[in-house]
Amino acid sequence: MAGRIIDEMPELRLALRQALGLGTGSSTGTGAAAGSWRGRVVSLAAEMEREIGFGYGIVVTEPAYSNRERYQLFVPIDSLAEFEPATGDVVVPDPGWPTDLARSSNGLLIAVPEVQSAFHPTEVARWTGATADEGTMRQIDSALLELFGL
Repeated sequence: MAGRIIDEMPELRLALRQALGLGTGSSTGTGAAAGSWRGRVVSLAAEMEREIGFGYGIVVTEPAYSNRERYQLFVPIDSLAEFEPATGDVVVPDPGWPTDLARSSNGLLIAVPEVQSAFHPTEVARWTGATADEGTMRQIDSALLELFGL
């Protein structure tokens, strides 16, 4: 045995916190995420949608890395008309940002426990023009902290 993972857990937790961009806000804010992809609502490529069962997501990637447009971490979103909220999900009754999903339902379900990664050049089809506000990003961050025990 060369070592134990338990000895590396503090560093791994720190790296995960950083990768998820926790506490950096949204691209529309004035904090660290300003101007990045973090918080943007994206449409996923058809193949990605078939694989995971979601067509849209909110990017949660650390701001500087998100701008490199390589791998994006995102939480899937869908209409509340399609899904029942489960433990760890964030519900946004009226997001206040335009999305096809919000128009077709009484709000959005943000499936935080389903956090995924996508290769930006091929699996992210486009930015929808919508961006999650700072308050929604704080809710997502809190749910991610709880999910990963950070």
